Amino acid sequence: MILPVSRLSMGFISGGGDNYINEVGINKSAIARKIGMSKQVFGNCLSGDRKITADEYVAICEALQVPVSKFVPNQK
Repeated sequence: MILPVSRLSMGFISGGGDNYINEVGINKSAIARKIGMSKQVFGNCLSGDRKITADEYVAICEALQVPVSKFVPNQK
């Protein structure tokens, strides 16, 4: 399954002042290795250039040790 919010949710992590990964000092290469992705593919996921599956999204959140709801916008 491809997450329809992949660009928004992962873009939130890597975008502007809300750069969660950089704010907490996590090495992107280490996260990529932890989830079994190449650094380039993970970078493409962060920028929104590559859609992610639900399983990949969950793996990324687990590697970051955050709940899966952290990067999903509230539904109204």
